[in-house]
Amino acid sequence: MGGTDGKIRVLVSKDGEKWTPAALLEEKGIDLRDPKICPTPRGDLMITCGGSDYSDGLQEWHTRVAYSKDGKKWTPPRRVRGIPSNNWFFRLTWHKGWGWAAPNITGSDPWTGRVRSRERRTALYRTKDGMNYELVLPALPLPPLACEVTIRFKPDDTMVLLVREGSRSRRGFLCLAKPPYRNFQVHTITHGMGGPNLLYLGKDKWLVGTREYPYERPPGKKGTATVLLEVDEKGAWRRLLKLPSGGDTSYPGFLLRGHTLWISYYSSHQGKTAVYLARSPFPF
Repeated sequence: MGGTDGKIRVLVSKDGEKWTPAALLEEKGIDLRDPKICPTPRGDLMITCGGSDYSDGLQEWHTRVAYSKDGKKWTPPRRVRGIPSNNWFFRLTWHKGWGWAAPNITGSDPWTGRVRSRERRTALYRTKDGMNYELVLPALPLPPLACEVTIRFKPDDTMVLLVREGSRSRRGFLCLAKPPYRNFQVHTITHGMGGPNLLYLGKDKWLVGTREYPYERPPGKKGTATVLLEVDEKGAWRRLLKLPSGGDTSYPGFLLRGHTLWISYYSSHQGKTAVYLARSPFPF
């Protein structure tokens, strides 16, 4: 999705009802998008986002990070180190002092310099500080067009990856591995994925938030929606909840506060695309 001037807006709220701008992150000549906020083990806040150069087609993309101690003053976005250029990871997940990410890594056309975005592999990296990364697995056992990957961990340290396949099939994958995370079992989820997120429910079941495409909506329902699914570790799923949504929608964020799950997502069902916040008792 080409662009030249994407910026990252940070919003803050004390109650989830009234929101005010806290910061604006930008980088001249670079399109920033798809930000995720997470706390680091040392107690700082961290934003990860994609940064793309569209000066003449897609010339380069490279993950950026920014840090803050109060959510208001942020360091300038900086390119991560240790991952080859033309990489973009969807989300960083911290576990026992390590940050884990599964970036898409591509090459570039030798004649034009443009990113070959449809020729990519998905690798596994880890970091101690969010800026410097080391390779763990050069290629995950996924289709060539796999893209958005969310990583989570079970209490026994099993790593679980929820993956969007970027091809027309729009399948998802659930990948599991024990330490040291070299051998993954891959299970297909026969439901489309878009901006996938997941939260452990216990007893080998997961709460998945994702986009639902028109072809898989329940009888009598049209268009797209953001939905919550229950998925077991073999990939079997059942629909739990449809959020108020439609049109271009998805990319849910989860925050569990006590027995309430906060879900942020975007949708265009009320006309102009906007950000929404839903709250639901948990477990459902």
